[in-house]
Amino acid sequence: MATSLNRHWKRFLALHFAVGTAVSTAVFAGMVATDALGLAELASRDRHGVLALALLWFGMWVTFCSVSMGTAIMSLDRDD
Repeated sequence: MATSLNRHWKRFLALHFAVGTAVSTAVFAGMVATDALGLAELASRDRHGVLALALLWFGMWVTFCSVSMGTAIMSLDRDD
């Protein structure tokens, strides 16, 4: 019983983790592709631009995954 429940929770969280990863990657790619706020141009002019973009994506990834997983957990029905 406990093993089945653990698998359910792992799958539930992995699904929302994947959603957060997909959304953060899509938003990041959109920002770079459209050169939002001159982001792509700024990164291309700096010698550490790739590192800056990687750090930006990492920050977005952590944020979007946390929001996705947190929202999913908070929207569960309560079992009192």
